[in-house]
Amino acid sequence: MIPPNVRPAEPPRLPSLEDIQNIKTQNAKLNTVDNSIHNIGTRLKRENEEVIQACDEKDTQNSFIYCSGKLLESVMYHELYNDSKTYVDKPLRFDPNQTIADFLAKFPMDVKEIKKAELRQFVDQYFFEDGHELDDCILEDWTEHPAPLKNIQDNDLREWAYQLNGIWKDLCRKTKPDVYANPQRYSLIALPHEFIVPGQRFQESYYWDTYWIIKGLLRSNMTSTAKKMIQNFFHIVKTYGYVLNGNRYYYARRSQPPFLSFMVKDYFDATQDVDFLFEALPVLEKEMSWWEQNRMISVSVNHHDYDVFRFRADSNVPRPESYFQDVNTTSKITDLQEKHRVWRDISSAAESGWDFSSRWLRNTSDESSFDTSNIAPVDLNAILCGAYSIIGDLYEYIGYSLKSDDYKSKKEKFRETFSSVFWGANNTGWYDYHVDDKRHNTEFYPSNAVPLFTKCYGPMEEEHLVEIYSRMKSQGAFEYPGE
Repeated sequence: MIPPNVRPAEPPRLPSLEDIQNIKTQNAKLNTVDNSIHNIGTRLKRENEEVIQACDEKDTQNSFIYCSGKLLESVMYHELYNDSKTYVDKPLRFDPNQTIADFLAKFPMDVKEIKKAELRQFVDQYFFEDGHELDDCILEDWTEHPAPLKNIQDNDLREWAYQLNGIWKDLCRKTKPDVYANPQRYSLIALPHEFIVPGQRFQESYYWDTYWIIKGLLRSNMTSTAKKMIQNFFHIVKTYGYVLNGNRYYYARRSQPPFLSFMVKDYFDATQDVDFLFEALPVLEKEMSWWEQNRMISVSVNHHDYDVFRFRADSNVPRPESYFQDVNTTSKITDLQEKHRVWRDISSAAESGWDFSSRWLRNTSDESSFDTSNIAPVDLNAILCGAYSIIGDLYEYIGYSLKSDDYKSKKEKFRETFSSVFWGANNTGWYDYHVDDKRHNTEFYPSNAVPLFTKCYGPMEEEHLVEIYSRMKSQGAFEYPGE
């Protein structure tokens, strides 16, 4: 185990669902400063704050069901479910306009005056159970003993790999036809092909989860399934301009670590499917443009300005799928503008895929001190540095020399930026950079090693590989269980 003096700070603990059971008692105090779930909406209107919801009418016809509004507030205020995600995943039995009209007619009173039993009855009458919108599916390219796994020499590891391979069948989902016919009744965004889900409460396709899933599928010789999952993301990028956190409308304001180009490369390396590259590359360029236009920030290092990437969700309200937790995380904050900032940075932490980590806290003893959008992360920038390189290499393979040269030039220029911003003064590695404080976070996180994975480094850093290793070792990086 890591010695106490070098152990990284514990990740922030957001309130558990058990913690939230006392929310009604807390609300009596919270109401004095307008901090209750219900008062969020009323204060926003009164103070004319610029509020950006998790989704709105530009994204879907049901935003007032799943992303904002009195019905959502009522369900959360009265704690209808232990998990906020249960409600926002429920499909509608009727069109959203009819549902909200009937709700407002039945419950004209203040949210706090609604009777919980009657609200529960209404939801049961107007919504299906969560999961109703998905069917299990058959994986046509699945085999019990795929060739790559047969080559594993260790008997125990080989049997374990076979067991993992068998789980694919349990996690395959496809969108029901009615989701295509009546998208306004669902929070799920329909995808053209089947997909593998993470499991348990997560019954949708997630961005960076899918990267690791595809690596597993390719090891299981399931290239057709891997291709279809990548094409699902192409569909999302063509629709939204980027890959959403997951295929739910309430994820429409944030992405996740952008591994799409890496997925394409891994699939191409496994199949040599050249035709696929012609389909993929325009989509990869489109996604890259979105990150450049929406997630870049200028930072000052040693009196020089550089443009780097950051995680910064567009919404600044409680996440619909984690409404309880987000409201409780900010319960001690009395300034509404500060609440909005923290809610944005909580969503930004979710965009990072690290939900949650002490990386994103200004004060590791204060779970509400999220400062995600003021941090330039090593891993995100290393990933996009690698993406420039991959796009350039793939364009070169199909003979598009001008495109290839352009992206290779971008990669080299960004690699120099990366070294200037993230390389530590002590020559022992790369570290997250806090934009406002103009300092590195020199604690060890696995993200510090991502530049080695994406090859975003040059000769100068190569000269210090021993120092990088020694620093990581001194911080206990190789002493975690499972190493």
